[in-house]
Amino acid sequence: MAGRARAGVAAHHAGLLPAFKEIIEELFQRKLLKVVFATETLALGVNMPARTVVLEKLEKFNGEARVPITPGEYTQLTGRAGRRGIDVEGHAVIQWIGGLDPAAVASLASRRSYPLVSSFRPTYNMAVNLIEQFGRERTREILESSFAQFQADRAVVDLARRLREQEKSLEAYAEAMRCHLGDFAEYATLRRELTDLERKNARAEDAAASSATSRGASATSDSAGSPSSGAG
Repeated sequence: MAGRARAGVAAHHAGLLPAFKEIIEELFQRKLLKVVFATETLALGVNMPARTVVLEKLEKFNGEARVPITPGEYTQLTGRAGRRGIDVEGHAVIQWIGGLDPAAVASLASRRSYPLVSSFRPTYNMAVNLIEQFGRERTREILESSFAQFQADRAVVDLARRLREQEKSLEAYAEAMRCHLGDFAEYATLRRELTDLERKNARAEDAAASSATSRGASATSDSAGSPSSGAG
């Protein structure tokens, strides 16, 4: 590795130790390296002085098989070409190989809208660790605010957000209702109980009046139907 670096050539990929990757990035930024063989992770968030990017193939190994690179990965790779604030343009070169489809290259180069799919998959072990560190409520907030949950059910995320906002509003109202004269919430509870008793008493009075009216009507009917007794 040291011999190649002295010659101005190096490699940068996920298999390297972090210290080695940092050394390569530092040498590249200092313009001590002329050629770097790298994956799309090179220069992620770092200003690398690359004038030209050469893609050997439009595919990559994902850990299981070789698959075509996505438009986002293509943009990440070719976006390294051109030094920010130094070059007015950069160059991306795709090596010709048999079976290369120019239309596929044009599609990769022209597409600027990439569907985002979360790879976050919570596990039981993760949940236990989060609860142990942050508690149940904070853990629920963390999971609900994840992009995976947002994609799984946007409606649930929106409802959870509105619920938290309303809970905060209720807490603010409860705090505002307390003063040196007493607790307004306690007064509202007593007033509600009094209203319920008044309604219950009114219903009882209505029922009693209705019953008395029914008895009076029945007595009048009985009196009208009885035979009159005359003097002999």
